[in-house]
Amino acid sequence: VHCIESEYMKYVKYSLEEKDYSSSNSYKTTILNSILKLYEQLETSIRDNSEVVKFFNIKSNSNFTFNIYPFGYSIPSTLLANKTPPKSKSFSNVIPGNYSTYISNERDYLFELSESLFVVTYKKAGWDCLRHYEIIAAGSIPLFVDIEQCPHNALPMHPKELYRLLLYQPGLQFNVSDIPIGGGRARRIESLSFDDKQLDQPLYTATVEALLHYARNVFSTRSMATYLLQKIYTHSDGHVRSSAPKVLYLTHTWQDLYGHTDMGDFQADLTLIGLKEVLGEDGVIDYPKRKAIYRTHNEFNTSAFEEARSRLYGKGFVFGLFLSESQQMSENRNPAVVEENIKNHVYDVVIVGTAHVMQYKYGLKHRQLPFFDLVCEHYHPKEVALLDGYDWPTDRFLLLRYNFCAAHVFSREGWNSNITRSIEGWLVMCRQARVKIPLQPHLNLCPPEARMTIYLIENELRRPFHSREAFLSRGFDFDDVKDIEQEEFLIYPEGPPLT
Repeated sequence: VHCIESEYMKYVKYSLEEKDYSSSNSYKTTILNSILKLYEQLETSIRDNSEVVKFFNIKSNSNFTFNIYPFGYSIPSTLLANKTPPKSKSFSNVIPGNYSTYISNERDYLFELSESLFVVTYKKAGWDCLRHYEIIAAGSIPLFVDIEQCPHNALPMHPKELYRLLLYQPGLQFNVSDIPIGGGRARRIESLSFDDKQLDQPLYTATVEALLHYARNVFSTRSMATYLLQKIYTHSDGHVRSSAPKVLYLTHTWQDLYGHTDMGDFQADLTLIGLKEVLGEDGVIDYPKRKAIYRTHNEFNTSAFEEARSRLYGKGFVFGLFLSESQQMSENRNPAVVEENIKNHVYDVVIVGTAHVMQYKYGLKHRQLPFFDLVCEHYHPKEVALLDGYDWPTDRFLLLRYNFCAAHVFSREGWNSNITRSIEGWLVMCRQARVKIPLQPHLNLCPPEARMTIYLIENELRRPFHSREAFLSRGFDFDDVKDIEQEEFLIYPEGPPLT
């Protein structure tokens, strides 16, 4: 169904055959070719069950490998426009970062986006932002004003090349400046204008519908969950026997993290909605209950619904109170039942939906993620996945904090390039971390400055030199010793000393 040629593709192919648009310098030809390429990539991916983007398989030590897959937010398909909506203005009045322009009601907000030809967006805390999805879902074109600065590993599932080309729309002019905020940055739109006489309406419509088509197949909650399950199944080395497994979905709670009620989490909750769509209510057990996505009977009342939603993160737009559930689900979520099911391997796959909180909540212990130690005891790493929805690239900290119990990592912001580098044969000393981070008790932190030890990375072990003489007797030079960060140091298990 997804690959049936639509009207927009007929227009694209017909226009590319016309002689008037044969020039490679034509904006129209460039956009048409970008849309065609996007469609062909998508069609191939669906037909061959292959990937829109590649993933990394990384060997972290002699006994363990893990896969890092591109991932991201998603949006329920029920919120995607069926076609290009009527337009009444060039730009949306809602500007990211300018809270005075924000709209508190989801329906009004999406309508505001839908009646605009273009909507400005840019990197916020992370490159992946729910706003990008909302703009496309509303049937508008995102003006991603800083897309050219986006790293290769970030937004890997997005049509970044098309985003970039759309900034060169004839008649469009804009000026954006950086505003430093603490250690980060924000954007300020200095000027924004569009000469609507230069709008090519058929091309605009084709572009919007191409983005909507792509969103249904890649960005929808159902599509993203299907992709997640398929990757786990395909790369589990036979440990997972079905692409529609029974899933235990473990998460931290806001109560544990911050001491107040659950406000929701975009990455964890949207992915869970998608898993419920694909596997059905009984096919995935979320423990503890992700309260932000479920509505009670009282909240079916419109005013109660809006009030309850407004207390959630981002006012609950897109994900809040999205599902209802049966009494049976509460029974399936009983802690005693979950514990027994883990021991008996009733669940085929375990997914940690909030793995990212372990990257920035340094004081967390494993016991604050319910049942995870029990999962490590009873499940093979190929049956366990982590969702890293953090605003920064995935790094080695994430793996250390989960004791190498998970072989699948789905990364929203890509991965730190240092995670893939080999330091085999290096002479290293551990650089004391600038921030003291309490890792698991069985991991040794960097020693104090006065007791610094030199190590040789050999056969993916860190082997300490027993003495100065042991170091010099092998012909090594102190000038060859490199400092490495604590997280990279700890990734290598300690081996026998060199005497």
